[in-house]
Amino acid sequence: MQQQMIEIQQLAASYDLGAFRAEYKPSTILKMVVFSIALFFILGIITPVIGIFSDVPGRAFPVFSSFLVLPLLLFLIVPIVFIGLLIATFRNRKLRVFVHEQGLVYLGKHETRVIRWDQIAFVWHQVTASTTSSNGTTSTTYHHKYMLQCQDGSTLELKETFSKLKELGKTIEWESARYQIPAAQNAFNAGQPVAFGELYVDQQGIAWQGNRLFWPEVKGFEINERIGSISIRKHGKWFRWAGIATGRVPNIEVLKAVIRPYVQV
Repeated sequence: MQQQMIEIQQLAASYDLGAFRAEYKPSTILKMVVFSIALFFILGIITPVIGIFSDVPGRAFPVFSSFLVLPLLLFLIVPIVFIGLLIATFRNRKLRVFVHEQGLVYLGKHETRVIRWDQIAFVWHQVTASTTSSNGTTSTTYHHKYMLQCQDGSTLELKETFSKLKELGKTIEWESARYQIPAAQNAFNAGQPVAFGELYVDQQGIAWQGNRLFWPEVKGFEINERIGSISIRKHGKWFRWAGIATGRVPNIEVLKAVIRPYVQV
């Protein structure tokens, strides 16, 4: 591991990335939590079903008692869960992101990449929701992913394999925005529309999917990155003027900087 760090430092120095700041790696604890939640969710469904069948005379499982169902399932499933955990941990053992002052070093399963902040053209923050229901209670879990696209067209995808993905993603957004904001601000001040995916902003207002909203008409502009949603509201309207997924609008921090004089974000 010491030799690997020396090689990373040498690589960072060759690209003039500056001082080392932070290291991000997969979390075994996070995987254990995910596996445990999945395990107990499965048991919560299967145990009552098998218990019902096992307690009914003449069924295929007369030898089972409902009191033995849970220990039996734990005995069968827990080893499978931990084997899966060990496999996932082994496959991701080399995965790392080393953040420096001027960029990052990505150490993947089959590649090593160096990306400077000034090379990043777009950063997308994609959020997907998964909903589960149990005992009349519904819960929603949000999964995050960041997609980086460099000026040469190459891309890098960062998923929740990393235990602090949102912290890493926000760092990338902030650092790359420092280089993107001046050009976007200059175009905006010159009266040109600035594109953020399919969303356009200029000195007059906002354009989205062929619709136009002028700044005095904007009642609210809310960016909720936890659930991956952008809500734009118009004065005099009950419903949203537009609801947009953050995954469709790149460079969120640049967008905030450009429109901040007109709306609160």
